[in-house]
Amino acid sequence: MTKSINLVLKTGERLFVNGAVLRFNRKTTVELMSDAVFLLEGHVIQPHETHTPLRQIYFVFQTMLMDPATVETARDLAKSLISAAQKAFSNLESLEGFD
Repeated sequence: MTKSINLVLKTGERLFVNGAVLRFNRKTTVELMSDAVFLLEGHVIQPHETHTPLRQIYFVFQTMLMDPATVETARDLAKSLISAAQKAFSNLESLEGFD
């Protein structure tokens, strides 16, 4: 059973849904009533903000969500970055989310 999700968006805020970019001209609430891959504009990071291994991985996944045409290339890059991060971290708690 699909769970609906209510998102409250500010005026002018963008919402990325399954590769589409939606912008709202006033404050609104959107209800996603089916499974969808989405990203809120407030969670988007810019390339110059990818100064840690985890931010680099996040940026690659973000790119895949925002531009589905890049999924194949980005998936290979994500695997490479995750592998490098796994080798760099010695704290087991940090590694749990990578599997």
